[in-house]
Amino acid sequence: MIENLLRRQTVAEWRDRNILLLEAEMNLRATGVREALEAGFTQATASDSLFAAVSTANGQVDALMRAECEPGIARLLATAAAELEAIAPDLQTLAQSVREFAPVWPETGRSVAEADVDTVEDASHGSVVQAAEEANWLGGITGRVGRGVAAVSRSAGAARDSLVNERLGMVRRLRTAASERLAKSWLGVDESSAVLAQGIILLDRVALEARIRLT
Repeated sequence: MIENLLRRQTVAEWRDRNILLLEAEMNLRATGVREALEAGFTQATASDSLFAAVSTANGQVDALMRAECEPGIARLLATAAAELEAIAPDLQTLAQSVREFAPVWPETGRSVAEADVDTVEDASHGSVVQAAEEANWLGGITGRVGRGVAAVSRSAGAARDSLVNERLGMVRRLRTAASERLAKSWLGVDESSAVLAQGIILLDRVALEARIRLT
């Protein structure tokens, strides 16, 4: 009985330690992704930043975060599974579930609520759909766009896009959209669908079942 009590305590420590490691791993990767995104956003075209801020940011965040996090999460869980197996032979099946766990990765897409002024289809190929909540925002920038047309028309290519982004604060829009995607879909703990939350739920449930088996 005392041996199992000690093992249950070890399982609790295992859970807490690996949750902290998972949080640290994902936050570290997110820091690198933010830096990469910042460099990319300054090169974004006016079309990306004005008409597709959310979808542009979501796509880049999801691609970079999965590439950065997937190997690290797999290694972390493999180590955690081996540690769990070492606590007691009865926990091998639970350890295997940890080892085989694969998060449900966020899918790049958008709802109408997320859409801001994103285009569902390119204007040259189909209709342009605008989120209703962005109507006021568009109205507010109309005057600024008009005043900037003469200056923008004298520039070309990257210079034009840079000027538009700077004057209309589009880089800020991309940055904000990316931060929201990271917070809600990757690093969130309040939404069970967030990748970090999925890992925490896994470790917590496995630890609970392991402690039950050790009673």
